[in-house]
Amino acid sequence: MAAATKVSTSVVIVTKVGETSDGKNVLKKTTIKNVATSAVDQDIYDVVSAIGKVLNFPVQEIEKIDENVLTNA
Repeated sequence: MAAATKVSTSVVIVTKVGETSDGKNVLKKTTIKNVATSAVDQDIYDVVSAIGKVLNFPVQEIEKIDENVLTNA
């Protein structure tokens, strides 16, 4: 049976930086790498929310990306 081992975590902060002439959102993604793999989702959310308060643009989305290695256990 295969087993997954988490090897890294990163967070992507998506901000709305403007709109096109058609009214569509223009988004910018900023990646924060080397987040502790043991970080709890609520803690990540709280930190990104605090970061969002000092950004010039509103945070639209927070993405958490976990990378795993599969091994045969």
